[in-house]
Amino acid sequence: MKKIVFLTVIFALIPFMFCSFVYAKKNSSVKKSSVKKIATPKIEPLIYKGIKFVVPNTVKEMGYVQAWDVKTGLKVWEKKVYNVTIFPFLAEDTQWVFIISLSVEDGKLIVVDEKGREYKIGIPKAILKD
Repeated sequence: MKKIVFLTVIFALIPFMFCSFVYAKKNSSVKKSSVKKIATPKIEPLIYKGIKFVVPNTVKEMGYVQAWDVKTGLKVWEKKVYNVTIFPFLAEDTQWVFIISLSVEDGKLIVVDEKGREYKIGIPKAILKD
């Protein structure tokens, strides 16, 4: 008897779950078409003590800062400043968070993202040229 009741409840829930999935998928596609990021912010490289700090600002490198030696052109350091969690069933491009500002203050990199969050990152002394 318990097995029959259990199966009845499960089979009654399947159409509900299917409709919920279709509805969520339909609404997420509407959001995707109505709100799109046009382009990622372009941040000018920052040169400090012989090192050029660059923000790639690509979808694969969201939240990254790279340091390149000006003389050799080699990448000497890379730091992931923050993580971006992308939730399924929501428009992906509306969840992207890129870096919008890069500066140096008191020997630390100051990184600001699109949400206005500010990150202070120590620059490794080993990479700096005096």
